[in-house]
Amino acid sequence: MPGFPSSAPVLSTPDTHIFEAQTAVRHPPPPQAISDEDFATKYEISRTASEVKAGKWHTIALQFPDSLLPDASRVVEALQAELQRLPQPPLPTEDAAETTSPSALETSFNDLSTSSDTTPSPRSSRPNKEKLYILADTSYGSCCADEIAAEHVSADVLIHYGRACLSPTSRLPVIYVFTMQLLAHEPLVASFKATYPDLAAKIVLMADVMFSSHVPALAARLAGEGYTALFAPDVRHDPASALPNRTVPPDVAGDAGTLRGYHLFHVSDPAPALLLTLSSRVASIH
Repeated sequence: MPGFPSSAPVLSTPDTHIFEAQTAVRHPPPPQAISDEDFATKYEISRTASEVKAGKWHTIALQFPDSLLPDASRVVEALQAELQRLPQPPLPTEDAAETTSPSALETSFNDLSTSSDTTPSPRSSRPNKEKLYILADTSYGSCCADEIAAEHVSADVLIHYGRACLSPTSRLPVIYVFTMQLLAHEPLVASFKATYPDLAAKIVLMADVMFSSHVPALAARLAGEGYTALFAPDVRHDPASALPNRTVPPDVAGDAGTLRGYHLFHVSDPAPALLLTLSSRVASIH
């Protein structure tokens, strides 16, 4: 038949059309070995296990950002070992249940503790054996506690690791573990002094929550260098604060506009949304 092909068309691509990478693929360096003791400190294993026992939670969901997923299985092993080591808390009596006030269950974010909802789950009457589940994916950004994914395993509590925006939760209590990351202080102090030669300048020394444990030591070191108007905020669950989820200088508490007289030195790169917010509220950011 005229115009009809006599053989099947060739569907493969010629070799000359193959794309080749022009630059070598860079693989991240392998993680450095860390001792069990340092690992337990970094992930706050003891505090986390104690809070799980105190809450009488038995089905626990663990949420990790992609950067911390390689440590997830080791965290589970360490947490299971610590939970088995701790004694089971005694069941409260009826009198104790009546006299315990909700405020007695609240703890401070300055101690890197749990979120605002610490009410024991109604599922807490299960047998005294904890089950831990690593969440495979999150429905939101990694900084947000994913209650929906945790409910897929009927979790009593969610343990959130890494950077956190501290958004309020409505379904589950959340234990925040910011992780204690290593930080070299000397280069940071040198950069701070080079950026702010004026020892009387008003400066807020702020860090991502993953480095917040270093702020008190850094502030003390810089005060020893002669800085007289340095403010180191504490982590606090208060998104409406002039410094979101942080305390503010005393003179800013009454007038948020006063914050424009402060410079901000931030340890690590802030999230884009936080950077945009802060840049409109302070004199400068470094």
